[in-house]
Parts: sequence; structure tokens; C-alpha cells
Amino acid sequence: MEQLIISFHTATEAMEVEDICGKQKISGRLIPVPPDIKADCGLAWRTDPGNREMLKKALEGKIVPSGWDLRECRY
Repeated sequence: MEQLIISFHTATEAMEVEDICGKQKISGRLIPVPPDIKADCGLAWRTDPGNREMLKKALEGKIVPSGWDLRECRY
């Protein structure tokens, strides 16, 4: 199943995204960064690709992710 993986510069940013998504009812969860993704911290947000625009709007002016990747996920 293809998922959207969003990586961050810091673990604090990743945890802020978890909080923002919870408040705005955007589904997803924190996961360890997949080994083939370069990220400054060890956490990433996994969500449905259909949430991309809603998530971008929720993060606008607050957090700039280090990367947005679409990929097949087993976790």
C-alpha cells in the first residue's frame, strides 16, 4: 500500500506534527524513518497520500518538513 512519508529536521518538529494532526483529525502516525530516506531526526509521519494538501495547509507557517516521499510501506 502506497503511503506518504514526511521526514523532519528535528524530533520536536515530528512530535509537533503529531499534535497538529491529532487536533485537525488528519490520520497518520509517527514511525522510524525508513533506512533509505535521509533525515536529520529518526522520526517520520506516515499518512495516506490523499492527506497531502490538507497536511501542507496545517503545517504552513509552522513546520517545514525535510522531505515528502511516496512509497510502498509495510509498517
